[in-house]
Order: sequence, then structure tokens, then C-alpha cells
Amino acid sequence: MYSTLESNDANATPTPDIAGQLRSPELVERIRIRLNSLFNSSTTGLDKKQHSAPFAGEMQFLIFCGTRPEIIKMAPIVRAFKLANFSYKVVFTGQHRDMAEPFRRYWNIEFDTFISGVYQPGQTLSSLVGKLISSIETQVPFVKDSVWVVQGDTSTSLAAGMVAFFRGTPIIHLEAGLRTFNHAAPFPEELNRRTLSLLASLHIAPTLLSASRLETQGVERDRIFTLGNTGIDAARLAEPNMIQPAEISHINTRLILVTLHRRENAHRLEELYHIIGRQTPQNVTFVVPVHPNPTASRAATPRVSLTSIYIA
Repeated sequence: MYSTLESNDANATPTPDIAGQLRSPELVERIRIRLNSLFNSSTTGLDKKQHSAPFAGEMQFLIFCGTRPEIIKMAPIVRAFKLANFSYKVVFTGQHRDMAEPFRRYWNIEFDTFISGVYQPGQTLSSLVGKLISSIETQVPFVKDSVWVVQGDTSTSLAAGMVAFFRGTPIIHLEAGLRTFNHAAPFPEELNRRTLSLLASLHIAPTLLSASRLETQGVERDRIFTLGNTGIDAARLAEPNMIQPAEISHINTRLILVTLHRRENAHRLEELYHIIGRQTPQNVTFVVPVHPNPTASRAATPRVSLTSIYIA
């Protein structure tokens, strides 16, 4: 079985409470032992001239985030590290600078390193990833006994993973093992997450299905920890403070939430909004949060009807 603190039933759905599990001394010790074994292995690619093997002292975790989703999904990890008195620092790459700030404030996350000058409007993906790699390399100093933590499949995670790999620094990949097996959808995220599975030292999978996909790709079982989804953790932590948005407070029908802001949808947003607007189910309102991207905003405004509403 994969390393997990959940049910021994192979078909059980993992309990989505990574934060709670990271407070478990048993799990933390297993992670430490596994990382030490990687340092002692001659096949890991870790640079033992730079790193002690095993860890000489306390591990320091560098938590990377650059986008709004990463802050949301890393928030339970930061909270767990605080409660467990782990040594950690947060590195923010500024990929979603303005959109990320309200969530940083809400979760009370302090950025120890703020990488500047990376994002420019209209830049290409290759330009973004190149700037992220060079900026992380030059602005994030090498720290002995550090472990880098990346989340999901963003450009920030890919760039940080590549820099850590080339430095010989172990990488923990959170939300590992998601797959569509189509490099074009989602693009470029499918390529990013599959590449990170080649770079990472430990893989934190949200489900047993994700864990099995990692093993199929060749990841050793003892490097996979099936611990649940921090996105669900974040939603549960935030639930007591949730309030209904003013834009929908007057609606008494059932609500259907629709999200469309995938890169591959950019050329057909107008068509998708028309399709939603033509739907006429009884007692239902479609709620479509609109991404701040100008293309999405222009396509969605103004389109408000009895059966659909668009929130900019």
C-alpha cells in the first residue's frame, strides 16, 4: 500500500485533512526517514557536496506559491507548519500578484521572499517560465538541509522544481498524480505536473487513483503519500467565515456554479456564455465567476438573464 494514515481499505477515499495529518509525529517521522534515505542513495541525483546526508539538523521547508490557487491550497500547509512549529519560509513569485493579495491577507501568510520583475502583460509562457527559473535561481539563496514544497501544476511549481532539482535540493510535490493524458488539455498544466513527477523526491497524492497513476509512471511506492486535497481543507477552514456574495443574495433558486477560465477556452468564451444563457431549466440560476483577464471580462459583460448571472 501507499504511505497513508487513512483506512487500510485500498478502495477507501482519502480523508481530505492534510493539515491534521501533518501534525502527526508518525507521518512527519516517516517523511524525515524517507528524505534521509534519499540523501543516502547514490541514484537520487542529490548533490551531497551541498547537502548533509542525513539531515544534520532541523529541516527548513521553503513553500513556493505564485498564483491565487496556490495560496489557497498552500494555506492549510502553512497553518499546519505553524501549529507544529516547523521551520519554514514562504516564497512568492508574483505570478498573480494583485489577485493573490486578498487571499494572502485572509490566510495571514507572510511572504519571506518576494520575487519581483517576473510577470509582464502579454508575455509568452516560455518567457514566463524562463524568468521564473532565473529569478528563483538568483533570488532564493541556497539553504543547507532545506526541502522545497511546490503545489499542483503551475509555472511557478515547474520552475521551482527545476531549480531545486539542479541544485540537488529535495522537492515535495503537493497534489501529485493528476492526469488527463492529453498534453493539450489542460495546457500547459498537464506537461508541468508530469514533469514535476520526474523531479520530485516525495509525492503527496490527493487520492488513491492519483497515487496509482504515479506508480504507473514509475514512481516508487514508498515515495508516495496519499493524504487528501488541501483545496477541500481550505474550504472547510474558511466555511465558518463564508458569507453570500451580494450579487446573488436576492436569488432564491438553486444555484449551479460554472467555471470557464481555462486557457483552452479563451477563443470560445463568447460561445460558451451564449450556450449557458440559452439554458432554461426550472428554478435554476447559473453563477459564472469571471476571471479578471480582459478577454474573459469582455466576453461576459453584459450578459445577465433570468437563468444566468455573471459576476465580474
